Amino acid sequence: MPQYRKTIEKPFTLCGEGIHSGKYCEVTVNPGKTSQGINFYRKDVVSGNNCVHADMKSIQADKLLRRTTLSNGDGVSVCTVEHILSALYAFGVYDAEIEVTAEEMPILDGSAKRIANEIAKSGIMTTDTEIIPLKLDVPFTYECGDSEFSVLPSDDFTITYIYRSKWRGNNTLFITLNMDLDSFVNEVAPARTFCFYSDIETAWKMGLSLGGSLNNAVVIGRKSIISSEPLRFDNEPVRHKVLDFVGDMSLIGLPITGRYTIVNGGHNANAQFANKLFEVCAK
Repeated sequence: MPQYRKTIEKPFTLCGEGIHSGKYCEVTVNPGKTSQGINFYRKDVVSGNNCVHADMKSIQADKLLRRTTLSNGDGVSVCTVEHILSALYAFGVYDAEIEVTAEEMPILDGSAKRIANEIAKSGIMTTDTEIIPLKLDVPFTYECGDSEFSVLPSDDFTITYIYRSKWRGNNTLFITLNMDLDSFVNEVAPARTFCFYSDIETAWKMGLSLGGSLNNAVVIGRKSIISSEPLRFDNEPVRHKVLDFVGDMSLIGLPITGRYTIVNGGHNANAQFANKLFEVCAK
């Protein structure tokens, strides 16, 4: 069945602090022009080019630690965009104009649940412009440091994610999902960002996680989980990893097909993998 470009029907606004900068930001998502893609507009930038296009060419490779950062040729950036991009992708939205009042997107409760709810309330408008999915004809594998990616050709989009971590005594977390809208809204979007207690001081020294709190992140200690509410899923961290992966892959700008297996992905590895995958599919 053909797929068509979509945008939202009505604008919506989200606001809050960035998890890394701690700075307040208002985000207004507006319907986009057909085939223009997703564009961020920095309303606090009063001169020069304030538009940052959400695509792989805009990825700022030296600022992918714990977040995804995009920038334009004039040095204007937006960061921690992965949650909103993941939710827009899940709803099939490929065109949107996003106005922001600061560099970093608000973290909200650390998940994409509220973003997904706002998109659903806004409504989706389907255009008559067809969009061709990313199609892989042969199996593809890629390794980047400790991260491993493999894809099998398929008309569906499924993800098997394996996360090896210090969580609960070096356990391996695992999940397989068919990435349709229902799975995203119910199984992925509510999963909150997380960090390890032992890493917090290092992050602060690097100028990161300055807006983090128990209201927007799950903190994993050596023997216990510290959170303002119980875990939403037994394997919530790996579900959040899926959320981030979908947001990073959405920068390809096309519907994604294939059966993906990811081991210990991260924003930097995801970006490199997406570029390599696009090159393979474009041949």
